[in-house]
Amino acid sequence: MKDLVRVKHEILTQINRIQIPPHVQAVLDRVRDAGGAAFVVGGAIRNAVWGYPVTEWDIVTNLSFDTLTRWYGARHPGARFGTVRASADVEITVMRKEDGYRDHRHPDVVRVVADIEQDLRRRDFTVNAVAFDGVRVVAVPDSWTDFDQRRLRTVGEPTTRFREDPLRLLRLARFRAHYGLTVETATWQAATRLAAETRWVSRERRLSEWLKFLQAPPDRWSMWVEQGLCRALEWSCEMFDKGFWQDAPETEAARIVAFAQTVGVEPAALAAWAERWPLKRGWRAVLYRALQARWPGDPAEWVTWARRSDPRMARFWCDLARAAGQVVTDCHPLRLAVDGNWVALHIGDTGSRVGAALRYLQDQIAEHPDWNQPTRLEALLEEWQARE
Repeated sequence: MKDLVRVKHEILTQINRIQIPPHVQAVLDRVRDAGGAAFVVGGAIRNAVWGYPVTEWDIVTNLSFDTLTRWYGARHPGARFGTVRASADVEITVMRKEDGYRDHRHPDVVRVVADIEQDLRRRDFTVNAVAFDGVRVVAVPDSWTDFDQRRLRTVGEPTTRFREDPLRLLRLARFRAHYGLTVETATWQAATRLAAETRWVSRERRLSEWLKFLQAPPDRWSMWVEQGLCRALEWSCEMFDKGFWQDAPETEAARIVAFAQTVGVEPAALAAWAERWPLKRGWRAVLYRALQARWPGDPAEWVTWARRSDPRMARFWCDLARAAGQVVTDCHPLRLAVDGNWVALHIGDTGSRVGAALRYLQDQIAEHPDWNQPTRLEALLEEWQARE
């Protein structure tokens, strides 16, 4: 095992190589020109050290919140905790200390502090509790070795920290899956013991964290089950079988269905859950329609199902097919080369039989796209009439 001095030197070297974009540097310079300290903290440093793209920049400062709101306004969900948004990917927060979490989510008392060390002690995990001002790096104890070992550990006693804010339990699962991390023993024991504490987190936040978790490779989805977090979804997960999933689906509704299939949630139970939970209307509609389509079926059939569908359902089925390893080159709804008037003329009827005939033709071209031409469709229509 590498000694601490060597580990610290290697990580400091990586941090000092961080390329801060000009618009982020402009924010740092503005704070310093006003006499304040400014540190980049959290995810930007974590991602840079581990070689992942940096998409968001969190900055902390000892300037007053009034100063920040004069510059950037206060229209931000975290405004009551001293956070403002400087741009789409840059947030600035006043350094603070937090005490008391009677609602298991938000601190009862927030105190502004002047030094970065106190601010870092309120953060969730040691790998998120590192700050860099362009010259100086400040970190809580264990950050260096945990970075080196790719390990998650709470800042402070884990039971206390998870009970303060059980959202940290969900973040632990997400970070573990996304980055392929291990978890320090005491942190893991507390996390599995306290999984039921996630009931204090709103369903909206639980859903959001879970869908982010599901962006991880499917062979890591078992981590959610191992940590006992099916209860966060109000599900009973008796098993886990990755099955045919090779990649995470891109669309949220597809991710929900895919994960439910891996843990054995029955279609009826999933439909009932979707009715209770705060899903977007479009997701719920897609789920209902998917569960009516002989789900899960054979992945090889999903491209055909997409061709029979409207654009929204087509995207859903194509997404699932790709995630299951199907080669998808032509996966979109096929529009018949003929319309209802053409069908009515050929069958001599304008009633419900026209709709039935159109559905039959749509099913045929879904399986055989090259049949979508009037002469072939006319022959198919004759076959359909003969069986009627």
